[in-house]
Amino acid sequence: MRKDQSLPQQRIIGRPFCEICRSQMWLACIEPDAPNHDKRTFECPVCPNITVKIVKYRSESAPRRIDVKYA
Repeated sequence: MRKDQSLPQQRIIGRPFCEICRSQMWLACIEPDAPNHDKRTFECPVCPNITVKIVKYRSESAPRRIDVKYA
């Protein structure tokens, strides 16, 4: 990547706690699911527990409309 290029703003992905041992899980995989949804697979670093969550992400917003009033 060139110096003048910038990355888009990234959102923090919440990491759930393991339902078995209560350790914070690691994000292992993100796959596309339904439109505007991701399937996220989390793995526990302590025990063999795996959790899969379907997450809706924010899609590109519609163009904003600007009202102009003429005098």
